[in-house]
Amino acid sequence: MVINLTSQRAMVYREGVLIGASTISTGSKDRETPIGIFPILEKQLEHRSSTYDNAPMPYMQRLTSKGVALHAGNLPGYAASHGCIRLPVGFAKLLYGATQVGTPVMITDSAQVAEQQRRMDEFVRANDEFVRRRAEQRAAADRALVEFEKAKAEHEEAVRRHNAEMAKLQSGVVPK
Repeated sequence: MVINLTSQRAMVYREGVLIGASTISTGSKDRETPIGIFPILEKQLEHRSSTYDNAPMPYMQRLTSKGVALHAGNLPGYAASHGCIRLPVGFAKLLYGATQVGTPVMITDSAQVAEQQRRMDEFVRANDEFVRRRAEQRAAADRALVEFEKAKAEHEEAVRRHNAEMAKLQSGVVPK
Protein backbone atom coordinates (compact mmCIF):
# COMPACT_ATOMS: atom_id res chain seq x y z
CA MET A 1 0.00 0.00 0.00
CA VAL A 2 1.25 3.48 -0.88
CA ILE A 3 -0.04 6.66 0.77
CA ASN A 4 0.81 9.80 -1.21
CA LEU A 5 0.60 12.87 1.02
CA THR A 6 0.93 15.33 -1.89
CA SER A 7 -1.95 13.92 -3.92
CA GLN A 8 -3.94 12.77 -0.85
CA ARG A 9 -4.40 9.35 -2.45
CA ALA A 10 -4.00 5.77 -1.30
CA MET A 11 -3.00 3.06 -3.78
CA VAL A 12 -3.23 -0.63 -2.93
CA TYR A 13 -1.16 -3.18 -4.85
CA ARG A 14 -1.24 -6.96 -4.94
CA GLU A 15 1.82 -8.58 -6.50
CA GLY A 16 2.73 -5.30 -8.20
CA VAL A 17 -0.72 -4.75 -9.71
CA LEU A 18 -2.88 -1.82 -8.60
CA ILE A 19 -6.08 -3.29 -7.13
CA GLY A 20 -7.57 -0.22 -5.44
CA ALA A 21 -7.21 3.52 -5.01
CA SER A 22 -8.95 6.12 -2.91
CA THR A 23 -8.88 9.70 -1.80
CA ILE A 24 -7.67 10.18 1.78
CA SER A 25 -7.17 12.86 4.41
CA THR A 26 -3.84 12.88 6.24
CA GLY A 27 -2.24 15.01 8.95
CA SER A 28 -2.68 18.76 8.94
CA LYS A 29 0.05 21.37 9.46
CA ASP A 30 1.92 20.80 12.73
CA ARG A 31 0.28 17.34 12.97
CA GLU A 32 1.89 15.78 9.91
CA THR A 33 1.58 12.15 8.97
CA PRO A 34 5.07 10.61 9.18
CA ILE A 35 6.90 9.58 6.00
CA GLY A 36 8.42 6.11 5.71
CA ILE A 37 7.51 2.46 5.42
CA PHE A 38 5.47 1.13 8.32
CA PRO A 39 4.12 -2.36 8.94
CA ILE A 40 0.57 -2.67 10.22
CA LEU A 41 1.09 -3.25 13.94
CA GLU A 42 -2.48 -3.82 15.10
CA LYS A 43 -6.01 -4.06 13.70
CA GLN A 44 -9.34 -3.34 15.43
CA LEU A 45 -12.76 -3.18 13.80
CA GLU A 46 -14.13 -0.69 16.34
CA HIS A 47 -11.45 1.42 17.99
CA ARG A 48 -11.72 4.68 19.88
CA SER A 49 -8.94 7.24 20.24
CA SER A 50 -7.44 7.43 23.71
CA THR A 51 -5.84 10.76 22.73
CA TYR A 52 -8.63 12.66 20.97
CA ASP A 53 -11.81 12.63 23.06
CA ASN A 54 -12.68 8.97 22.49
CA ALA A 55 -13.15 9.70 18.77
CA PRO A 56 -14.31 6.68 16.75
CA MET A 57 -11.72 5.07 14.47
CA PRO A 58 -13.59 2.30 12.61
CA TYR A 59 -11.50 -0.28 10.74
CA MET A 60 -8.39 0.96 12.57
CA GLN A 61 -5.01 -0.36 11.43
CA ARG A 62 -2.20 1.03 13.61
CA LEU A 63 1.06 1.99 11.88
CA THR A 64 3.10 3.56 14.69
CA SER A 65 3.38 3.15 18.43
CA LYS A 66 2.45 6.83 18.78
CA GLY A 67 -1.04 6.20 17.40
CA VAL A 68 -0.84 6.96 13.69
CA ALA A 69 -3.31 4.66 11.97
CA LEU A 70 -5.35 4.02 8.86
CA HIS A 71 -9.09 4.26 9.66
CA ALA A 72 -12.46 5.31 8.29
CA GLY A 73 -13.24 8.98 8.82
CA ASN A 74 -14.24 12.34 7.44
CA LEU A 75 -12.62 13.36 4.15
CA PRO A 76 -12.91 17.14 3.66
CA GLY A 77 -10.77 17.09 0.49
CA TYR A 78 -7.51 18.17 2.12
CA ALA A 79 -5.09 17.13 4.88
CA ALA A 80 -7.09 17.61 8.08
CA SER A 81 -6.34 14.81 10.55
CA HIS A 82 -4.16 14.71 13.67
CA GLY A 83 -1.67 12.53 11.77
CA CYS A 84 -3.81 9.50 10.95
CA ILE A 85 -4.81 8.51 7.43
CA ARG A 86 -8.56 8.82 7.06
CA LEU A 87 -10.26 6.66 4.45
CA PRO A 88 -13.81 6.47 3.09
CA VAL A 89 -15.82 3.91 5.10
CA GLY A 90 -16.33 1.47 2.22
CA PHE A 91 -12.67 1.57 1.21
CA ALA A 92 -11.54 1.25 4.85
CA LYS A 93 -13.72 -1.85 5.25
CA LEU A 94 -12.37 -3.49 2.08
CA LEU A 95 -8.79 -2.57 2.97
CA TYR A 96 -9.21 -3.98 6.48
CA GLY A 97 -10.22 -7.32 4.94
CA ALA A 98 -7.31 -7.31 2.46
CA THR A 99 -4.48 -6.65 4.92
CA GLN A 100 -2.94 -8.35 7.89
CA VAL A 101 -0.62 -7.43 10.72
CA GLY A 102 2.78 -6.93 9.11
CA THR A 103 1.48 -5.65 5.76
CA PRO A 104 3.82 -2.78 4.76
CA VAL A 105 2.43 0.70 4.16
CA MET A 106 4.62 3.26 2.39
CA ILE A 107 3.84 6.87 3.21
CA THR A 108 5.49 9.32 0.84
CA ASP A 109 5.11 12.84 -0.47
CA SER A 110 6.42 11.91 -3.91
CA ALA A 111 4.69 9.91 -6.63
CA GLN A 112 8.12 9.11 -8.11
CA VAL A 113 9.32 7.50 -4.89
CA ALA A 114 6.14 5.46 -4.67
CA GLU A 115 6.51 4.27 -8.28
CA GLN A 116 10.17 3.44 -7.70
CA GLN A 117 9.24 1.32 -4.67
CA ARG A 118 6.49 -0.42 -6.65
CA ARG A 119 8.99 -1.25 -9.42
CA MET A 120 11.55 -2.47 -6.90
CA ASP A 121 8.93 -4.74 -5.34
CA GLU A 122 8.04 -6.01 -8.83
CA PHE A 123 11.72 -6.74 -9.53
CA VAL A 124 12.07 -8.63 -6.24
CA ARG A 125 9.01 -10.75 -7.07
CA ALA A 126 10.34 -11.44 -10.60
CA ASN A 127 13.73 -12.41 -9.18
CA ASP A 128 12.08 -14.73 -6.64
CA GLU A 129 10.13 -16.35 -9.48
CA PHE A 130 13.33 -16.73 -11.53
CA VAL A 131 15.11 -18.40 -8.59
CA ARG A 132 12.13 -20.73 -8.05
CA ARG A 133 11.99 -21.72 -11.74
CA ARG A 134 15.75 -22.22 -11.88
CA ALA A 135 15.57 -24.53 -8.85
CA GLU A 136 12.77 -26.49 -10.55
CA GLN A 137 14.86 -26.77 -13.74
CA ARG A 138 17.90 -27.94 -11.77
CA ALA A 139 15.80 -30.56 -9.99
CA ALA A 140 14.43 -31.76 -13.35
CA ALA A 141 17.98 -31.89 -14.78
CA ASP A 142 19.17 -33.86 -11.74
CA ARG A 143 16.30 -36.35 -12.21
CA ALA A 144 17.15 -36.67 -15.91
CA LEU A 145 20.81 -37.27 -15.08
CA VAL A 146 19.87 -40.03 -12.63
CA GLU A 147 17.69 -41.65 -15.31
CA PHE A 148 20.51 -41.30 -17.86
CA GLU A 149 23.04 -42.91 -15.50
CA LYS A 150 20.60 -45.76 -14.82
CA ALA A 151 20.00 -46.33 -18.55
CA LYS A 152 23.74 -46.15 -19.23
CA ALA A 153 24.45 -48.76 -16.54
CA GLU A 154 21.73 -51.03 -17.97
CA HIS A 155 23.18 -50.61 -21.46
CA GLU A 156 26.72 -51.39 -20.26
CA GLU A 157 25.42 -54.52 -18.51
CA ALA A 158 23.61 -55.59 -21.69
CA VAL A 159 26.81 -55.06 -23.73
CA ARG A 160 28.83 -57.05 -21.16
CA ARG A 161 26.32 -59.95 -21.33
CA HIS A 162 26.30 -59.82 -25.12
CA ASN A 163 30.12 -59.87 -25.27
CA ALA A 164 30.19 -62.81 -22.83
CA GLU A 165 27.67 -64.70 -24.97
CA MET A 166 29.63 -63.94 -28.10
CA ALA A 167 32.88 -65.10 -26.47
CA LYS A 168 31.16 -68.31 -25.37
CA LEU A 169 29.81 -68.95 -28.84
CA GLN A 170 33.14 -68.16 -30.49
CA SER A 171 34.98 -70.53 -28.17
CA GLY A 172 32.74 -73.39 -29.35
CA VAL A 173 33.29 -72.72 -33.04
CA VAL A 174 36.23 -74.62 -34.58
CA PRO A 175 37.95 -72.99 -37.55
CA LYS A 176 38.17 -75.16 -40.78
